[in-house]
Formats: sequence, C-alpha cells, structure tokens
Amino acid sequence: MSILPHIDVVTPATLRPELLKITLASFHKHVLNQFESRRLIINIDAIGDPHASIEQMLEVCHMYFDDCLYRHAEHPSFARAVRWGWEQVEADYFLHLEDDWLLKKKVDAHSALACFARDPKLALLSLNMGRNRQDLSLTQFSLRPGFMRRSFIREALLLFDEHLDPEKQFNPHCFMGGELAKWHFRYYGEPDDGRFLVDTGGKWRKSLGFDKWQGAELTWSPSRRHVGMWRDFYLRQKYRLYLRLWNYLAR
Repeated sequence: MSILPHIDVVTPATLRPELLKITLASFHKHVLNQFESRRLIINIDAIGDPHASIEQMLEVCHMYFDDCLYRHAEHPSFARAVRWGWEQVEADYFLHLEDDWLLKKKVDAHSALACFARDPKLALLSLNMGRNRQDLSLTQFSLRPGFMRRSFIREALLLFDEHLDPEKQFNPHCFMGGELAKWHFRYYGEPDDGRFLVDTGGKWRKSLGFDKWQGAELTWSPSRRHVGMWRDFYLRQKYRLYLRLWNYLAR
C-alpha cells in the first residue's frame, strides 16, 4: 500500500517525557509510519513532573518528528493549549493526540482518511478506549486521539471559549442543534472492534494522588487522603510496572 503524503499532529502536553515517549512511539508504530512526512504541533504546559525539563520533552519529540513546532506555556491552560494547536494546523486532516495515551494496535490511515472522503461532513473520527458498539456514531464531542478535518476546526475556533472545557463547550454546538450540528462524528473501525487505546495519564495521576484537571485550567491537586507509607509505596511501584509494560508494548 502506498505511503500517504503528510499529516499534522496536534499534542497538548505537560512535563511528562516518559509518558510522551510511550505515546509517540506507539502511535508511530501503529499509524504515523504510514505517512511520508509528519509535523508535530506541541504545546507544553509548565506542569507535571517537577524533575522534567522542556529540553527532555523536545528530545523525545525529535525522536519521532523531524518537523516540530512547539510552544512552552508558563501559565498552564488546557483550553489555550488546544486552541493554539488547532490554529497552527495546515493539513486538510490532522491527528489530535494528547500526551498520555498508548495505541495498542494498528490503525489503517488509508481507511481512516477514506471515511472523510466518503462523508464530506465527517468532522471527527475518534479512536475508542472501549469496544465499539454496533452504531459507530459519537454521542458527545471527544478529544480522545482521533483524526479531525481542518475545515471543521476553522468553524469551531470561531466559537472557542478559552474559559471553558474544550470538550464540554462543544457538545451544545455539535449535538443540540447548535452551529456545528451539520457535522458528523463517529468512531474509527468496525462494529465490535476491541479497544484501541490505553489511558496512561489516569494511572499517572493515581500513582501521585492527583485530581484530573477541571474546566479550562490545567491544574492538578493532591486528592488522595493520607494512605500510609506502604500504600503510597505500593501505588508508585504499581505505576512503575505499568510503565515497563507500556514501554514494551510501544516498541
């Protein structure tokens, strides 16, 4: 099968190079290697691992992308990160890919882009973290990893509110008779396909006892009650085992 010409990849990220490496390695292995050229558009918010640096993040980026456009934001905001990334897109179709996912199996990029050719109103082709249903239509807007159409985000950016959660704010626009209701949203693959994604970020937060960000601002705060030294040790060691497994799967 022929190599596809080019794709942009938009990645809102935080200072977690070990998770970013798993994400980029697994997506390169299972889908991005089907493109002749790839450009990474990455916003790196100054939050995450206090021992990590922007230089470590960029080192990981350049392992998988020769062309890398980055922005280092001192004041973290998930909404601003998403908006900035979308504003930089030049390709007709791009992959929206946050920094804390593992792709378990192959995604046929030719098949994915053919879905957009068949349906001119298809805006988003999302990868599922559970088993696909018989009906592949999405019932709410999702920023899980997925292919998006640039002409859709041009319209979406006109409505974008940096003070609101990027996912929740588009549900009324896309599914409740709003300005973007003409667009279609569906899952990639066939009915009953098993899950494509593993959420690595959730296990990272649990190992440290952090809340997930809420609203538009990307802030994590300790949520776990004092669990004792041994319980805390167990959770951190369990996470390290997950890391070893994810790195193995991403190779």
